[in-house]
Amino acid sequence: MIAKKNTSKKILIVSCISTDKQSAFQRINGFVSYLSEFGHDVEVVALKSNNGPSFSDFMSVPVHDISNKGYISYFNLTGRDCFVVHKIKAAFNLVLNITGFERYKKWKIEAEREIRMLLASENFDVVISSYAPEAAHEVILKLKSSFPHIKWIADMRDEMSHSPYLKPRQQKKIYKIEQDILNKADAIVSVSKPIIDGFLENSRNPDLIFGEIRNGYNYEPILYKKVAPRLPSEKCRLAFLGTFYGDIIPNTLFSAIKILGDNSCCFDIKFIGTNSGVLIPNELSAIVTKCEPIAYDDAINNMKYKQDGLLLILPNSGRRGVYSGKVFEYMASGTPILGILDPTDVAADLIKESCTGYVADFNCPDKIAEMLLSFLEQWRLGLNIRVNDEVVLNHHRRSQVSKLNNLIVKEIFNEHR
Repeated sequence: MIAKKNTSKKILIVSCISTDKQSAFQRINGFVSYLSEFGHDVEVVALKSNNGPSFSDFMSVPVHDISNKGYISYFNLTGRDCFVVHKIKAAFNLVLNITGFERYKKWKIEAEREIRMLLASENFDVVISSYAPEAAHEVILKLKSSFPHIKWIADMRDEMSHSPYLKPRQQKKIYKIEQDILNKADAIVSVSKPIIDGFLENSRNPDLIFGEIRNGYNYEPILYKKVAPRLPSEKCRLAFLGTFYGDIIPNTLFSAIKILGDNSCCFDIKFIGTNSGVLIPNELSAIVTKCEPIAYDDAINNMKYKQDGLLLILPNSGRRGVYSGKVFEYMASGTPILGILDPTDVAADLIKESCTGYVADFNCPDKIAEMLLSFLEQWRLGLNIRVNDEVVLNHHRRSQVSKLNNLIVKEIFNEHR
């Protein structure tokens, strides 16, 4: 009898994000949890929080928290400040950015020193670094030549040089870093096929392995839900959970609510976790309210049992392959998604494929109003919600990290269990 190979690996995961970056943190936490479950020995090098929980507060594996605290540092924009304070902090960060102040300089120096010692003293097989920001990748780029036997997986949550938000100077810098990564990494993984395609377009490395590892949800999904008919006097409860920032704002939703006229009073809309970055028009203040942030487990419970519909707001920004972490959390809740987004991009396709909700063009308030009215009418008649089980279950974090596990074991190391 031929003995089975031991396919477990010693893996170091490197990330320079704070734990309040929910979608990014949940992705890294999913990697750690499920790669460990699949038999790998995982350690983490992460960013130490200055005023909140760090990675080590959430993980049972060894975590090396590295501080970035210096005399001058960027403000962390969490969405919990009032509108004025949020704008002041954003303006200060903009000044630092314009002057070329490097945000994670201290972290990179300390992380490189720590990782060099770890790789020299322990038998690591794989390093996984995560972007954005690019700090984790830059550290591994400096170390790769010293440890050529270690396989490097560069995780890309976002585009790099293909990002439409980069100014020419930033784009030039990011393109150089991207080319170095594409030349030296063993594998690139990202959250969607369009983003993967962008890296493929820029790569000249024929040996580079590519894999799509989507984000996901990490709780027990509801695959069927029956909603009884509602009385005309009952209000339809809709919620957006999270923060508004950049061009992710509800301006076209507000326009749509105004188009509804008297029907707008049939809705009770809550922005949960949004204390800044958005001003609600006075004429909508009886319909739309802002609520304090709630803990992750409470948010899942709220989505499952306290709302009739969940608002997903994603502008048509020119980017392709943007899911938003919310779509995965929403799709498993059993509560219909009302997607206000690009109807031709991946999030809209997933909502349709999974049978988890409705879609309207972000740029068309008339279409958004039609969607809201259609949903209201169906909700009043009663809903039998039956999602596509296979699609929803495939987006559990465990299922997605299983694909990463297969990439490591079967494609990078060419081993089979």
